[in-house]
Amino acid sequence: MTLAQVFVDVAATVTGVELERFFDTAIARPELRRRIASACEKSRGMAGMKTVRRQLRPCCLQTRSEAERVVARAMSARHFFMEINARVGPYFGDLVDFRARVIVEIDGREFHTSSSAFDGDRRRQNVLVLQGWLVLRYSAVQALGDTRRAVDEIIEVVRRRRRSIDAAGRTLPRT
Repeated sequence: MTLAQVFVDVAATVTGVELERFFDTAIARPELRRRIASACEKSRGMAGMKTVRRQLRPCCLQTRSEAERVVARAMSARHFFMEINARVGPYFGDLVDFRARVIVEIDGREFHTSSSAFDGDRRRQNVLVLQGWLVLRYSAVQALGDTRRAVDEIIEVVRRRRRSIDAAGRTLPRT
């Protein structure tokens, strides 16, 4: 049994959100995504390959929480992409747009139970703001409860920042 066949078999038995979650978590790295896509191309007429290809396109790799995964998937469905858990200097941002210098943080209670974690997030945000980044914050409850609103706001802010930077005719350093 090939790797692609495993994904076809799963796609034949699991549907909807569960299938999306499977693809997003089972495909841990871009290299694996490329291998599966290549196998799909070689087996183009095989039953189930169309479903696998349809799931590969919006697949959101490397999310660290369900809320991040849901928001990234919703953005992908709207053909709007940000880097997931990307390094920004010594930090990582949940969703990052380097061109607009926007970082989206989706915070769940499981990672912010201590006052030191909460305080560390505030220090980190201040450092990033001083470096020219805009940090948007959503709780996991907000992101999951009203995903459409969160995605609308994120896309609007990133587009505005991109236009502003482009209008000024400058490129900001990637950091």
